Amino acid sequence: MAAAHALYFGVDTCFRARVLRGAGYEVDECRTVPEMVEWFKAGQNADVVCISEEPDAEKAVAIVHALSAAPIVQFCEVVPFSPPQNVGLVVPAFTQPRVWLDELADLIALTRANCAASQRIQEQSRQLRAESEQTRVQSAKLRMEIKRQREQRQN
Repeated sequence: MAAAHALYFGVDTCFRARVLRGAGYEVDECRTVPEMVEWFKAGQNADVVCISEEPDAEKAVAIVHALSAAPIVQFCEVVPFSPPQNVGLVVPAFTQPRVWLDELADLIALTRANCAASQRIQEQSRQLRAESEQTRVQSAKLRMEIKRQREQRQN
């Protein structure tokens, strides 16, 4: 897998961004929602967005969904914790890094495969639309030709 780019949102009290860097990830960090919004608006993108357990976690999830197609990993720091809905991976408190790093790599690989499949389908759709347009144009020409031939026979 190519080197992945992660965005880490929130206060990193468990040093997960450092663990990600140690595992070969390129990591950007945003501590606040406005900072994250500016990061995305600057044209940045990530292969995955990691969100620490924060009061603004749900807002951060909504913003990521609005501004990116990246999967979201929610890191929990207390037990029990109810993570926001619509996240790709929930990492419970006290999960060993080797475990969540493997799960994270699997999530990124799956997301990349899904994106590639989506791009193939979009290309097939573009080709089918172009072929359909050509067929409509050809059909219109044939109808005009048939109409012309009928008019000639009637005269």
